[in-house]
Amino acid sequence: MTDTTGGAPQGTPDETGAAGGTSKDEQLWALLAHVSYFVIGIIGPVLVLVLHKNVIGHESAFVRHHAKQALFWQIGAMVIGILTCGIAALVMMIWAVMAAMAASRGELYCYPALSGVTAD
Repeated sequence: MTDTTGGAPQGTPDETGAAGGTSKDEQLWALLAHVSYFVIGIIGPVLVLVLHKNVIGHESAFVRHHAKQALFWQIGAMVIGILTCGIAALVMMIWAVMAAMAASRGELYCYPALSGVTAD
């Protein structure tokens, strides 16, 4: 796994097709945690945290990282969106898309200001 904190993507795909040894299932679950921002909001990352270990057969630190990042980011977007009548929440969607893209490549992603909050 590589860490993407706004820099250029790093890591090369391995035999599973994932950068850094994450499986396609792990990448999918991490992607779902971020994309849920647009569909079901805060419930999505919570569902990913609870359900992913039953589906992929083990608890994944990669999926847990992305789900926790997405959860805290979506809570922040909701609060900031209420305070700014939704304008800032729309801007925060850009970071959700960037995180989803990193997850689909098998990379770790930390949202701005959340790197220390969700540390495992």
